[in-house]
Amino acid sequence: MKAGSSLRYTVLCAQLALAACGGSSPTPTPAPPAYTVGGNVTGLSGALVLRDNGADDLGVTSNGGFAFKTSLQAAAVYAVTVAAQPANQTCSVASGTGTIGSANVTNVAVTCISAPPPGPSGTLDTSFGAGGKVTTDFSGAPPAAASARASSAKPNVFKTGGRS
Repeated sequence: MKAGSSLRYTVLCAQLALAACGGSSPTPTPAPPAYTVGGNVTGLSGALVLRDNGADDLGVTSNGGFAFKTSLQAAAVYAVTVAAQPANQTCSVASGTGTIGSANVTNVAVTCISAPPPGPSGTLDTSFGAGGKVTTDFSGAPPAAASARASSAKPNVFKTGGRS
């Protein structure tokens, strides 16, 4: 073999060997998979702020699906809470805590209900109890009923039944 051919052959073999082993740069480790936390909002008629893990806030203005922007890795914990209630509504969270598995969390349920409108000053809210009647235990005795007359200027409370 000629000297020039031998050198080309050696260089070619060296290049093939380097290409076969991937060169000198290491293969990067892939990032672990990340998953989102989300669910569904029902009954909302305003603006709501949800919070995951005490820091990741998400504004919600309509009913339907939601998902927090920050993804979490498998085995991370999540805790969804209501950071700000909508005006004249109360929202609660069900299935809002857990540990991330190997899929997105999609079962967080946020339910909002409207507060009853306030009654005029000095009147009895008849949506409370049955016609404004409340049953309670005043002193450890058997339950007694108390009622008020909503028609008077100053509601009167009457104790009926039970011990005095």
